[in-house]
Amino acid sequence: MKRRALVSQTRMPELDRDRGSQRVDTFIRWLLDDGWSVTFLAEEEAADPMHAHRLRQLGVPTFSGYRDASTIIAAGGFDLALLAFWQPAARLLPMIRSESPGTRIVVDSIDLHFLRDARRRFGIDGELDAEFGDLLIRELNTYRAADAVLTVSAKESGLLADLLGQERVHDLALTEDLARSQVPFAERVGILFVGNFRHLPNGEAVEFLCRDVLPRLDPDLLRQHPLTVVGNRLDENVRRHATGLRDTRMIGWVPSVVPYFEHARVCAVPLLHGAGVKGKVIQSLMLGTPVVTTPIGAEGLDLRRDEHALIADSPEDLAAAIARLLTDERTWRRLADAGAAHARATHDGPAVRERFRSVIDGVLAAPPVALADAFRHGRRRALAYRDTIESSRDAVRAVTDPGTTVLVATKGDDALLDFAGRTGWHFPRTDDGRWAGHHPANSEVAILELETLRGLGARYLVLPSTAFWWLHHYRELADHLEQNARRVHSDEHVVVFDLATGWSSDLAQPVSENSERATVLVHGRYAARRTGPPPALVAELARSRRFAVTQQWHPRAPSPDGLQPSVPDATGDADWIVFVDDAATLPSGFLDHFLSLQDELGVECAQPAHLSGPGAGPPPTERLGGCVARELAAPTPLPVLSVRGGSPRAGSPLDGPVTVIDEVPISLARPVDGSGAGTSVSRVLDVYTRGGDGIERSTRRSGVRERIAISVLITTFDRPDLLDSCLDGFCQQTLALEAFEVVVVDDGSHGPETRTVLEQYATRLPLVRTRIEHAGRSAAKNLAVLLSSADLVLFFDDDDRPSPVLLEEHVKAHADHTEEGVAVLGYTGWAPELTVSPVMRYLTDVDKMLFSYGNLDDGQELDWRGFWEGRISCKRSFLVEHALHDQRLDYSIDVELGLRLAPHGLRVIYRAAAESVMARPIDFEGFCQRIEAKGRAQAMIAMLHDDDEVRRYTKIDEAADRWKRARETVEAAHARVRELEAELEAVAEMNDPRFEELH
Repeated sequence: MKRRALVSQTRMPELDRDRGSQRVDTFIRWLLDDGWSVTFLAEEEAADPMHAHRLRQLGVPTFSGYRDASTIIAAGGFDLALLAFWQPAARLLPMIRSESPGTRIVVDSIDLHFLRDARRRFGIDGELDAEFGDLLIRELNTYRAADAVLTVSAKESGLLADLLGQERVHDLALTEDLARSQVPFAERVGILFVGNFRHLPNGEAVEFLCRDVLPRLDPDLLRQHPLTVVGNRLDENVRRHATGLRDTRMIGWVPSVVPYFEHARVCAVPLLHGAGVKGKVIQSLMLGTPVVTTPIGAEGLDLRRDEHALIADSPEDLAAAIARLLTDERTWRRLADAGAAHARATHDGPAVRERFRSVIDGVLAAPPVALADAFRHGRRRALAYRDTIESSRDAVRAVTDPGTTVLVATKGDDALLDFAGRTGWHFPRTDDGRWAGHHPANSEVAILELETLRGLGARYLVLPSTAFWWLHHYRELADHLEQNARRVHSDEHVVVFDLATGWSSDLAQPVSENSERATVLVHGRYAARRTGPPPALVAELARSRRFAVTQQWHPRAPSPDGLQPSVPDATGDADWIVFVDDAATLPSGFLDHFLSLQDELGVECAQPAHLSGPGAGPPPTERLGGCVARELAAPTPLPVLSVRGGSPRAGSPLDGPVTVIDEVPISLARPVDGSGAGTSVSRVLDVYTRGGDGIERSTRRSGVRERIAISVLITTFDRPDLLDSCLDGFCQQTLALEAFEVVVVDDGSHGPETRTVLEQYATRLPLVRTRIEHAGRSAAKNLAVLLSSADLVLFFDDDDRPSPVLLEEHVKAHADHTEEGVAVLGYTGWAPELTVSPVMRYLTDVDKMLFSYGNLDDGQELDWRGFWEGRISCKRSFLVEHALHDQRLDYSIDVELGLRLAPHGLRVIYRAAAESVMARPIDFEGFCQRIEAKGRAQAMIAMLHDDDEVRRYTKIDEAADRWKRARETVEAAHARVRELEAELEAVAEMNDPRFEELH
């Protein structure tokens, strides 16, 4: 019976592209020659048809993508799994151990990625970071979970053996079958560089060669022997390294590199970092082309300096070595002969093949690695990946709008697209919505794809931590995003860009070169368990174009009140002092916009609002629509606080009022402790809004009133006559004027009529009034809550009219029910002067969309479904501590708020004597608009709260398209009304006696 082998790597073996593919293809052929049945599985879904066809012609079934990998493994009965490169091996290993425990697993490292990456980071950044540590752990754990690991040199084998044990690690040299070239020295011209430019070290080697080495050659010599660069994926990022060098040919991919080796006088391999054995060095030596390389390029080949190759470190020595081989024929011949003999002794095909057979036989003879050992690292990686998915979901839900489309840089994992209430798209994607199967070829392609999808309705772009490398690899894409989008969230798990709003403000531009930049001193605190502050946070603070920024970071001591860290003894001479905690994630351009706006407001102490919703921080600091900023009585637990340098507040910023700036909000990397946000802290003292002449203070307050019983909260928009009638009713209350206040938020009414009404009542009522830009009822009601002074608040509508005892009854009811979570629901009916039409009766008695009290008894307790605003009162502190209105909703906002208050102890008590009336009739068009709005709201609420009880309440099976069907009903009804009107008109013209009957 044939033995069965599963072979896998990142993509189909591309023999004309890279050494890794050539090595995998060689292994497949050796297994086939030895009688094995071989199946090939590529990680990437987009397979090259040519290479897949070539394997199938050899009798090898081929599959693309790991979506069906478990099924293939379970049905395959494989004796051996040969997995090239650790990243795809890490994905397949747990599946193989689970579905086919008897399969022996061999991982071919090709090269040690962690070694190559460490060298690169040391050479460029000077240090390793947590990202490198995570990759190192995952790579080593993948090797540990395999039955055997192959390396390409004894050096790498020894390194891994010290970590994993000698019995698991086997060096297996790269193999070549190349005859020595007969092209003599005199017929050879030029310098050759060969490389696959998918591999980052090759691009950097070309840059080093063009920038630092070739300029040191004699120009005439370089003119006689130009540089030729060949290799796969040679893009513009590589080509531009030769800018200014006339004697350079950037060719790119070629069907065979052998003719180029045979006609070049020298092969240059100036690698600065990497690992493993370099196939191009072996090829060059075997073909008889002398090599000039670095110690990294010579690694693993046992090459001796000046005997097998010329090896140098510095640009000067590399240039001298190249010049020597270009001009010294005797040295050239000596190195060509010795190098070819040395390479052939180690990399000749038959010897390596016997070594391969021996390793495979030994692996099959030994028992497989235990399942628990294999999965230990897999579980840890799975947990880390799960954290990435969950953190991405939390961030997207916090900073994006429901109903929007979100692009996610994935590798085909649909789990990363699961955002409640949003539509997730793979990026890049195919026309039918699947992952494209590959990453963008370059930044130009990525930008084109991004803008195409933006044009199709995509609003946000999400880069989970698995795609952070995009921001470094696609530099032009990163620049495009910073210029044309807005980064609204970034932490160690995910970065989110808002594609609809780019920074176009002058504040984003740097100050004049001749202007002296204001100075900013950042005092940062990070969790003691961390080794330092989040790099993304530090980078954003340093990115300022308008300010000179100095940062000082220290571990954070526990703070019982959740407020900012203690103020340092010395604040220096900085113009601004900014306190930052590592819970903050800052949008792009944060300091420039935030401090410039604080300066324009003229305030000493400021904090940004936050985007993360009521659940992630103290509600007073959730961003409010319509406001530029709000002044609070004291700072809140938000993780950013800014103070003017040299001001009295510089030494004690926690003491005194603070302005929360809504126009430049932040998001949060983790929930913040809101326990320090008490009633006094959360009271709004003043409101800043934009008017015709810029920013202005819009609150009209004669002073904060203490010890009043109840605050009436009214929001209004373009209904001055109804507002007049409403306010007049509060002038006639049995409760003394000294015992209550009326807070009115004008939600951006047009014209002066609303302002005129409010001015008329300013002397008749204890009135607190403000006007904001139109932002919707949720934002206006939230501001009204925060403006209020009393311990009790009553939500009241501007189209209702209170009975004289309304406030007194609400106050009495709360005196009977002092529990924090108790709300009191009053009674509302139609105003007596109104004629109750069939439509109005339907609203109250049939559909029960409005104040339906038919089944309620006085004193009855209701659940969250009875939280009907316009006639309900509750404790202000209960709202401030637990939840305010969701500003993303424009209907059913009261019941949705009740839903979120329910887990905190909300109870609704019906008080029939707390009466009011609705003074506005509802006509047929108004009824249709309510039906449509209710359908939209129910669909969105169901998306926001994935809960069975909510789904039953909102009738989600109907709600998703209810508003659409309602519009169709409205249009049909209007058509019928028009028919009846036409019939009535015709009858009237005929003086028909049926006119009165029809009417």
